[in-house]
Amino acid sequence: MTKPRWCKASKKGAKSNPDHRQARPAGLQRGLYSYPHADRGGVVPQLWTGFRGSWRYRCPWGFRPLLITRRDFCRVVLCRPSTSCKLPAHHDQEIMLTASRQRRDGKPANLSHRIWTTYKNWTTQISLVILGAQLAAMTLRCLTEGGRPLRGGLAGRHDPLETLMPGLRRLMSSGVTDCHLGKERLSMVSRMIMLAAASTLAVVSGSQAYVSDNDLARPASGEWLHINGSWDGSRYSTLTQLTPDNASNLNAKWIYSIGGESDTQATPLYHDGLLYLPQDNAVHAVDARSGNRVWKYEWELPEDWGGQFVPFFTGKHRGVAIAGDNIYFLSNECTLIALNAKSGEEVYAHKIDRPYPKDFEQAADSNGYFCTSGPVAIPGQIIVPMNATDTGGLQGYVHGHDMETGEQLWAANMIPAPGEPGAETWPGNSREYGGAGPWIVGSYDDETKTYYTGTGNAYPWNPYTERDGAGAGGQRNEGAAAIVAVDTETGKVKWRYTVVPGDPWDYDAMQTPILTDIDGQKVVIQANKTGFMHYLNAATGKFLQAPRIADKINWASGYDADGNPIWDTPVPAEGETVEIWPGLLGATNMYPAALNPSTGMIYLARREHSMSYVFEKVQVTSNVRNLGSVFEILAGGSEVNSAHNIKDGSEAWRISYPKDGYSGGMLTTAGNLTIFASQGGIVNVANATTGEVVYRFNTNSASNSGPSTYLVDGKQYITFALGGLPSFGSAPDDNPVNHASILVTFGL
Repeated sequence: MTKPRWCKASKKGAKSNPDHRQARPAGLQRGLYSYPHADRGGVVPQLWTGFRGSWRYRCPWGFRPLLITRRDFCRVVLCRPSTSCKLPAHHDQEIMLTASRQRRDGKPANLSHRIWTTYKNWTTQISLVILGAQLAAMTLRCLTEGGRPLRGGLAGRHDPLETLMPGLRRLMSSGVTDCHLGKERLSMVSRMIMLAAASTLAVVSGSQAYVSDNDLARPASGEWLHINGSWDGSRYSTLTQLTPDNASNLNAKWIYSIGGESDTQATPLYHDGLLYLPQDNAVHAVDARSGNRVWKYEWELPEDWGGQFVPFFTGKHRGVAIAGDNIYFLSNECTLIALNAKSGEEVYAHKIDRPYPKDFEQAADSNGYFCTSGPVAIPGQIIVPMNATDTGGLQGYVHGHDMETGEQLWAANMIPAPGEPGAETWPGNSREYGGAGPWIVGSYDDETKTYYTGTGNAYPWNPYTERDGAGAGGQRNEGAAAIVAVDTETGKVKWRYTVVPGDPWDYDAMQTPILTDIDGQKVVIQANKTGFMHYLNAATGKFLQAPRIADKINWASGYDADGNPIWDTPVPAEGETVEIWPGLLGATNMYPAALNPSTGMIYLARREHSMSYVFEKVQVTSNVRNLGSVFEILAGGSEVNSAHNIKDGSEAWRISYPKDGYSGGMLTTAGNLTIFASQGGIVNVANATTGEVVYRFNTNSASNSGPSTYLVDGKQYITFALGGLPSFGSAPDDNPVNHASILVTFGL
């Protein structure tokens, strides 16, 4: 038989096809054939692989391979009769299947799978009736073996055929032994009808969402659908292609210029060949193969939006969310924006209404709320952290918004309201301007519908204000510098655990909490500024332990059994200078940790440093942007990346960088790697078990965020968003960083 006109494979293996503009068949997406994605806004090189290569799954006698499609966990071989198999004329048939996903113009594909069959025998009609019952049983069995639960639609991920592949693969591999025998001929026809039935199911999937709830709950290996990789905040990838044995062969594959010079603090998301990241109140969609821009959306901040701290916060974003057909983005003045993930077209822009105290609205310098954190997508909702800036004047909130409309569903105040437990720890009207902003991305437990977040310091830093002598022996200011659990169905706070009661040191509890199971108990882990790593019962917030992670700590010697710090250094009197370890930059900061269940370790970006404080009493009003203290980062100290045992926090290994500044967030993989970049611009890939660095690359651009990893065309890549001024610390004098923001991707 003649090959389909689009089959230009070489018998000698892969080669480049110079005709980049050739139209691809009806959506053949991935596998042993790759077509130009001109509909993604750019052209990428084509790769064609041998038509009669070495097949892992063989066709039955009398048939030859037509096409192999590969999708993550399974493969399926489609076969056609070979010329040596002499079928009667009335059984002549041609079968061609092309796998596709939804078109990128936002409309469902006409057919997700097409099978053309021509039968000229009444046995086919009988087979259709008989196979109706067979199909139902086969579908259920295939779904079960494929490991894809019936949630969020039949497909579970991209299309029903992907779910059915394991069963189809087994079905076809059984084969026939003699294509001249009637029973076997009927068996062959039955198999072909089964494939046709699978394609019928695939038609239904044409209306499925681009990213389903099931995708969000269990991202496919090779996808990066959340800022921290998954809802649990672990930043762990199951990809194994890159290992300590081959990572030394990594190279920078492409660089995309993001533009602007704001600190690049976002982790790129990856889905279906595209990378998404925000910067400077804009969202970029980038082809993950070539680094070409597919689309860019820009949001204009209101002209009257301004104030003292606008330059510090403007342009900073820690990521976007993806769900359904949309990308969700938070502008700095807290407008929730939904964009079509394929085209970048605006779906809606909803300005979030967060009422201020009355006199705050009358203030001349009222910045209002800032949104620098990324949103979090959960089923039906977008979680929005509302930052009170922690440098003046508001309360921190977490909002839940309807995914379809952007309308607010609930709002959770991080500070206890009057009548709630802990409200008495805020004297006078101090809670009205108390801070506790959740300015980092939280984690989510879909089983209990709980969102976990850290909160910022109480405002102002100086405790000799309306906070009435916070710190040891003073007011606790519950909810500030705390870990908070929120019920996402009601917006009610389930529990608050205050890491530093009455925090006088700017010890924000601002690192994404990680959810994991330890000895059968679901636990929340957060390594924070204090120099201790806190373990809490996820259901109740009960304190479990707080092992030490910093070398030098002088503010407290540890935590007692109730989870209260054992203070070593009292809050100094006004005008008195005190040196505190760690300083306000913290033993850790916003740069996220990573947890690897394979190695049993959690990986941290840390800093050993101190700071001097002098408190000055101020009268707090809504338009005062005064921290009430004078501070100075003291010389000395070092930067450290370290690995710690998950169960007890004990250190397994460390890498020190005396002059290189904080490293950005961590990433770890099932391939036994931990990956990070420093603010001096050095990309590091290390053996996750031993800490041995197996690859380094100088990007000359500061890292203020964590990397992500993804799989495209069967190859694993690592991508970093870099650039801007180092957020904390300085780059080495002999390696001045480039302020321009870039996205750089590495692969073998």
